[in-house]
Amino acid sequence: MFCPNCGKENDDAVRHCQSCGSFIPDLSVLGDTTPAVPNNQPLTYQALSQDNFREMQQDTSRYQEYTMSDVVAKKNHKKLIVWLIVIASVIVLGVAAFFAVRWIIGAVTLGKIKDDPTKYVISSYQTTAQHMADSSDLVRSLTAHQGKQETTKVTVSGNGMTSQQIMSVDGDNKRAYFYQSTSFDPSYFATLPLGGKKRLEGEPDPSVPQNMEVEGYATMDRVVLKGTQGDKTADYYLDLNNLRQDALTSAFGPKGENVLHLRQEDYDMAMDVYEFVYNNLKQEGDPFGLMSLVNQICDDFDKCGNINVSEEKAAIDDASVDAIVVTHTFNNTDVVKVVFNDLKAWIKEHVNINENINNMIDSGLAKINIDGTLEGLNSSGQLDGVALSFKHYINKNNALMQTEICLDKNGQTLRLLVCFGADPTSSKKISIKAGTVDANGKEMIAQTINVTDEGNAEEEKYVISYIGFGLNGSTTFTRHKTTGDFTLSNDMTAPFAGGMTSDITGDMPIDGSVMDPKHFTMSGNLKTTEDSVTLTYRQPAYDGTEIQTTCTVFSKAEIKELTSNNNLLTATSQELMQNFGFLTGGNLASVISNMQ
Repeated sequence: MFCPNCGKENDDAVRHCQSCGSFIPDLSVLGDTTPAVPNNQPLTYQALSQDNFREMQQDTSRYQEYTMSDVVAKKNHKKLIVWLIVIASVIVLGVAAFFAVRWIIGAVTLGKIKDDPTKYVISSYQTTAQHMADSSDLVRSLTAHQGKQETTKVTVSGNGMTSQQIMSVDGDNKRAYFYQSTSFDPSYFATLPLGGKKRLEGEPDPSVPQNMEVEGYATMDRVVLKGTQGDKTADYYLDLNNLRQDALTSAFGPKGENVLHLRQEDYDMAMDVYEFVYNNLKQEGDPFGLMSLVNQICDDFDKCGNINVSEEKAAIDDASVDAIVVTHTFNNTDVVKVVFNDLKAWIKEHVNINENINNMIDSGLAKINIDGTLEGLNSSGQLDGVALSFKHYINKNNALMQTEICLDKNGQTLRLLVCFGADPTSSKKISIKAGTVDANGKEMIAQTINVTDEGNAEEEKYVISYIGFGLNGSTTFTRHKTTGDFTLSNDMTAPFAGGMTSDITGDMPIDGSVMDPKHFTMSGNLKTTEDSVTLTYRQPAYDGTEIQTTCTVFSKAEIKELTSNNNLLTATSQELMQNFGFLTGGNLASVISNMQ
């Protein structure tokens, strides 16, 4: 095809000239309008006469007009229809795919839950507990310090007395430190009634120590113990790596006195127990295999009960919500047998000390005839018609919303209901209800306990209310977030004979007809930081003064390393009595003396 503008030859299928870009009409749709060319010469721009070229231009313009308006419009119309069909198909397929994928995901989720329902329920408890901790600054701060490394300091001070205790554990490095000190003011004890008589003013009691300190340091290799009381001191270490041989040399060897008059078999048994515990504690992770026992018990619950996992609309705290409901129902005693047998298997597998102790354990377990006991209950009819069920309502985020525990016998049901709310992430109340349900479905609530968060931006406030046959009243805890000052108050009534109630106050005598006093108010200070929690409170002493107690928990371990050159196992009985008798109030000295 030749271009009508420049005369260059192009392929027949080309509609625009590759040389000048002009439009090239498809003349085949108009019929044979090619002008005659003499001597069969190629049709070129020069070969065309002026008239023929003008006529061809007119035909071309008509063709262009027809093509650009009608043909293109029709083609675009067809394309629009095609695209509408494509878009509609995509929407239909997308919606179908959405519901199909949702159904598949839901089926897979329910299938996974059915494979391991007990562990799924346990994880929902953990999720809700984490939500509750995160919703409170105080609770979050308190739980943040529950790590492997921890130090606790307690100081108690009052009129004439001060004591301090420090316990620090470094779980990562398996180290521990302990410290305790007590000091007295001798003049204070001069006025105390001793033996029915008061000492003269200013006359101290020589039997009362003025100060005492004890501290210890322990690793997996060594224990160091130091103590002072007045002019007496104690300073010893115990090598744990060589304890069996060192203790044997001390007790039975040429240097030992066999202070405790140990028999060889008793010594061997004690050392076997020590080595069993020592070797297990040296291991990392789960040294006693407790997690294997927990996993096995979870499997027992999954295998022995009638388990149902479903998706339901549930009424939780007056709200209708979508819930995954996991129900365990036990209509027989098989689960008790299986759990007990797995416990025995775990003991035999993980508590392998020595033959004598193992035989003692086997003998003790054999005396517990769990099968016979359960068969006796079954044959007596006491378990006829008894069913125990656990029903857990869990939301889509794996948070526990509600737990229902029922013990049913022949249509009469005892039920305990614990509700964390339809949305545990923002719930302000935990409700606990205990009651009965008869065969007709009529429910009677015996006791309700509500824990409500009534705090605001400035203060934390928790109210525990009690309504029912057991207790009536409330406990209130209020704490200022900035200062840490808090008040804890308790005001209750309790029922007694005749169905009447009586106010319980601290002034009421305890004569057996009423409960213990339940009316009090206590104040103090509770401060939290990123690394510590400090509780300070005061309480009255017997002499009318106040005793102040301060307890601080640190998230980091404060370990004071101690050393000693004195091996405890090489000490004589006289040295032990001299150095440790004061630490035990003379009891150790008396025991050793009686053994001589």
